[in-house]
Amino acid sequence: MQVFDHIDPGKLERRDAELWTVAITMITVLAVGMALLMYFSSHWSPALPRGVSLREIIFSFCLLCLLLVAYLVERQLTVRRLRRQLREERTRTTRLLGQASADLLETLPDHDRFRARLNVEFSSAQTFQRPLSLVLTLVTPSPQVIESGETSVAVADAVKAAYRMLRREDMVYLLSEVLFAILLPGILEEDAAHVAERLRERLLDATGANNRFAFTVHTINYPRHVASITEINDFIQSCSTGAGPEKDPV
Repeated sequence: MQVFDHIDPGKLERRDAELWTVAITMITVLAVGMALLMYFSSHWSPALPRGVSLREIIFSFCLLCLLLVAYLVERQLTVRRLRRQLREERTRTTRLLGQASADLLETLPDHDRFRARLNVEFSSAQTFQRPLSLVLTLVTPSPQVIESGETSVAVADAVKAAYRMLRREDMVYLLSEVLFAILLPGILEEDAAHVAERLRERLLDATGANNRFAFTVHTINYPRHVASITEINDFIQSCSTGAGPEKDPV
């Protein structure tokens, strides 16, 4: 029946404690009942093995039952202590990961440094007639990640996935809390599309089995898609709002 099959994950610890309590209580009741039956039945069946007294048999049985109950109680207390330690370790690990992720995001160049670098690279691209590509990634954490306060961890994992595939001269810029950009000087549209596809594959691996975050990758290229730095800024603004451009260049 659904009433008995459904278990609330939040009440799993309490259900486990109740199960152990019922099991230990039933074992104690059965042991006491068996000891009483042995005691009273000895008056009707006094035949015993030679050299063994009735008192020794009943005492041994009661001692064995006490040892069994004590062992079960000790195991339950040990399991509960280990679970508490595990929860504390998980909390500590989550806190350390969050701090490490926050430190990583703080080391990334911000939007101001990105604009300064973009102006330099765009001027160089115009002067020497070279291509300039930009890959933007918008990370959308899942509701579970947001509730647990691990948004920075999810974004940091996405940034790490991007770092593993960059050239030495490439740089990741954090434009907002959930938006980062990869500036690719001298990269053609086809190569930028290949970079974006590899980034999508790595981000899929970084999301994990629980789909901790969703993501959207946009790519733009000069001079194929834009002709001025104003158009690039408008493109970045449209991506940062989550709506994206009316027609994604890639």
